[in-house]
Amino acid sequence: MSHPFTSPFATADDARRLLPLYGPISRGDFADDMLACAAGERLAARRGSMDDAIRLVRWKEPYRTYGRFLAGNKWADVTAVIQDAVARLDQGDDFGAIRALCRLRMVAVPTATAFACWLRGGEFPLIDVMALRALGYDGGINARILRAYIAFCREDAARLGLSLRDLDRALWVHRGKTNGSDPVPRLRCG
Repeated sequence: MSHPFTSPFATADDARRLLPLYGPISRGDFADDMLACAAGERLAARRGSMDDAIRLVRWKEPYRTYGRFLAGNKWADVTAVIQDAVARLDQGDDFGAIRALCRLRMVAVPTATAFACWLRGGEFPLIDVMALRALGYDGGINARILRAYIAFCREDAARLGLSLRDLDRALWVHRGKTNGSDPVPRLRCG
């Protein structure tokens, strides 16, 4: 699959050098990741609650009002969408899983990838503007870009010997460094 992305990392060490600069890592704070992972596991196993779904929304967008998510989605609908997404992930239909999750009110593609990430124990590529810019892409997110991004991140993480979470963290820090801004992203948990 062709893609418009260029990895900023020639070697695994290039990426690993940035990991200590990632906000929660630099503070030794993994609580948000651990809580999101536990919530995702419960949701995937059909033992979750609306609080677990809200935790995933707030993990991706900590300053967004989750009240609109809560008001716009009934628990039965959230459960059905999550189970549809899990089934699609199990079948290797990543794009279908993201489309399913986007049926929830107040869940756009970046938040849907966060749901998928934690439904898979942290091993799903998170898409957002910062990561895309770190890869040299400054356009919008559409179906082609999403598919290409998922494939690219998996290939690059494998090439570098990194987990998808570590690749995501390194991309965030790299974008901050190349943007001339603070290299530690402060608006993001995880």
